[in-house]
Amino acid sequence: MPAHAITKRFTFYGALPPGSDKSHLAIVLNEKENFVKYCYCTSVFNLSLLRYSQCDCFVIKADDMADYFPGSSKETYVYFSEDKIITITLGVLQIKLRNGEYEERKPLDEIIFSDLVEAIKLSDNLSERFKGELLDFIQ
Repeated sequence: MPAHAITKRFTFYGALPPGSDKSHLAIVLNEKENFVKYCYCTSVFNLSLLRYSQCDCFVIKADDMADYFPGSSKETYVYFSEDKIITITLGVLQIKLRNGEYEERKPLDEIIFSDLVEAIKLSDNLSERFKGELLDFIQ
């Protein structure tokens, strides 16, 4: 069982997004009615993704990632769009954490999480429908 409740700011590490051959850090946006929505961090900046799709990006400084990636922290990008926000059932996430497929990490700093939510609110690239649904889920 995870040491922290799987709710806002919970983080875990593994082959993410589903089907990925690389491991990424995931940040849980919230858990409601046994569903968890999360986003994931990447060290790759993709300008064309921001220019040509309904996607936005939040940047986390390398210093803030040092606790998650000691000795190799980099500036991290979190992309928001309908296909970049992942939904998983709470039960499946718990099983994957229990069997070691995913590894729990320390919760994301409250200020960084607040800034991340604010970036979603202020986004001009996301559709109003998607942004509203996501913010309702986070609240």
